[in-house]
Amino acid sequence: MALSALIVGTLTAGGARFNLREPLSYAGDSIFYLMTTQRLGEHTGYLINSRQGFPLGSQLFDFVGSDWGNMLVLAALQKLSESAAWANNVYFLAGFPLNALAAFWCLKKLGVSDSTSSVFSLLFAIIPFHFLRISHLYFTWYFVIPVYVWFAVELYRGAEMFANRGPLKAAVLAVLACFGVYYALFGCMVLFMGAVLGRLRHQSAKPLFAGIFAVAIVGAGVTANILPNMYLIQQLGKNSELARRMPAGSEVYGLKITQLMLPRPDHRLERLAAIAADYGQQFPNVNENVHSALGFVGVIGFFLLLASAIVYSPRVQEQRRSLLFMLGATTLLLVLTSTTGGFSALFSLLVTPLIRGWNRVSIVVAFLSLAGLAIAVDGARHRFASTRRAAAFASLGLAAIAIFGIWDQTSSADRTPVRMAQAEYRNDSLFYRALEASLSEGAAVYQLPFMRFPESPMKGRLSSYDLSKGFLHSRSLKWSYGVAVGRLGADFMDNLSNQPIATQLEVAHFLGFSGLLIDRRGYADNGQAIDAEVSEFLGSVSPIEDQGKDLAFYSLQALPEADSLEHLSPAAKAWLDRWKLSKSGSMLVTRSPFDIDFESPTMLGSQVQAASGLSGPEEWGTWTDGKTVKLRLKKPLPRRFTLELVTNAFGPNVGREISVRVGSQVKTFVGTTEMTRVRIPFDLSDTADLIELTVPAPTRPRDVSKSNDYRSLGLGLRSLSIVE
Repeated sequence: MALSALIVGTLTAGGARFNLREPLSYAGDSIFYLMTTQRLGEHTGYLINSRQGFPLGSQLFDFVGSDWGNMLVLAALQKLSESAAWANNVYFLAGFPLNALAAFWCLKKLGVSDSTSSVFSLLFAIIPFHFLRISHLYFTWYFVIPVYVWFAVELYRGAEMFANRGPLKAAVLAVLACFGVYYALFGCMVLFMGAVLGRLRHQSAKPLFAGIFAVAIVGAGVTANILPNMYLIQQLGKNSELARRMPAGSEVYGLKITQLMLPRPDHRLERLAAIAADYGQQFPNVNENVHSALGFVGVIGFFLLLASAIVYSPRVQEQRRSLLFMLGATTLLLVLTSTTGGFSALFSLLVTPLIRGWNRVSIVVAFLSLAGLAIAVDGARHRFASTRRAAAFASLGLAAIAIFGIWDQTSSADRTPVRMAQAEYRNDSLFYRALEASLSEGAAVYQLPFMRFPESPMKGRLSSYDLSKGFLHSRSLKWSYGVAVGRLGADFMDNLSNQPIATQLEVAHFLGFSGLLIDRRGYADNGQAIDAEVSEFLGSVSPIEDQGKDLAFYSLQALPEADSLEHLSPAAKAWLDRWKLSKSGSMLVTRSPFDIDFESPTMLGSQVQAASGLSGPEEWGTWTDGKTVKLRLKKPLPRRFTLELVTNAFGPNVGREISVRVGSQVKTFVGTTEMTRVRIPFDLSDTADLIELTVPAPTRPRDVSKSNDYRSLGLGLRSLSIVE
């Protein structure tokens, strides 16, 4: 059965012949997972990586997840093969037998016979979800679902779950939490439902308490997974820009019952594929939820469970019917919660919007549906197969279910996408290996155009994560792409990319970059204008190009070395000075995350999450406009610090006290006519990220002179710094 799952899955996903060291998918999120596997297998870091986001590093710790089980497996595979593509392919394909074996084990525990368990476990392993989720690699190891279901059944049956082998079961639950926060959440829902139904069935609180304890263990496992992320966020500050989710996302990415019943989008039968396509074109919010198809066998099981939840009672003594009721009630809870407009909307509104892909519960619904049908089919076999002939017919019926299910759930889709992906991977590998050979070990490459990381929108023909291919195919080169949006390096690189190309290249070379890589797909003119500017600055330098001439690499090694700012052009020096970035030996010294330069809107935006009460920037700084100025920083302030303001006062505010509130503390200073550096110490009792200035007498210049300025000015602000 497991071997059958592996063979069917492999033939459907990649065909009879393909290279394991070349990825089956090489676009979009698939590149992200290749990149993360590469990071897992290198000594340059996973949560913070020094080969990406050069010179300030690439951060992934802002992405909080519970995937260390998946990542440890992938890290071992990558180190074994020294190939992220091989590791991801093996991981993906290993999911077929692994998921089948977990389903078989659970069905056997539920009392289903070997032959019936084999058929329905095989169908679970090759559910359309598995193939369609290849770009979201971790979701293809859904073997945890049957294990959660079995624990829930134990709770429902009233067994004292932790009385026998309690420590082992607790350890298993903790390990299950390491294979995805979504699966952990869905597993907790299944466990809790089993516990509640067990309480009702047996009129005992023991199943409920055991269920709560099981959910707590899973929660503790998730917490242990995210501790490294939480530690780094606490040390380096919360990123308010990354992975921002709105509560409405639960509606957009919710489960759709219709899509559970629709055929897979690339069904073998063109007429059925057309139905799925028509739905996608004519109905709103069709996105990753197209991966929800149960297949026709699963749909029959789905309706069987819904009927069982409505018709049967938890007090029914017949074991199969009682079990069908439990699985049906659990399915009903999952569907009512996860469907668009369901309880998930309240969860997103009241608890957290970070869980938004509720359509992913479809794989849990798939197992419950197949398990329910397996129980019903097995019961019918035992009931009617009393003779040898009847048993033979029953076996033929099982074989027919298996054949039809394989035909329905897999696709005869063209292998062209796989061949194209692997051909593109080979071409990229040749280009980046040639590029790496032209540079010294550990050299850094500056990349254009700038693209945010992660989750970047398309830029021309350049899609999200395409710029990480250089990191993927090289061994020691450092790359500018990959600094997380919301961190200082992202604002730094974004601002640099908007400077004239001469300033960009001069600054890049000063910071340690040895070359420039232009991905022409990111430009409307296919990079013609920027190629011309680079050639004009560097002289007649021929770039190294890939086969399709989408990538152009220019060496910067011929540029003169500049050990200090004094050796740079005025434009490059001014730009670096504004960012307070310089060299100290071979190290880069960056500005504090609490330094604000009020003359630059880019600088202000890089440090401040929200600002109010400020006029527009001027050459020297900015004026306050109104009674109150509020600056909400992107990072929490330290508990003890000195606030340094370079400021002056306008009109009647000269000589008067201006108040500064941080947290519960309020301090004052006296406004002066000339720009003055004011130092105000704070010793906070609690965390704060808001600085509030109150102006005693905001005044319009029109009221004190012949000016036509209607702003209510109070203070001139040049800079603000926090000194720990």
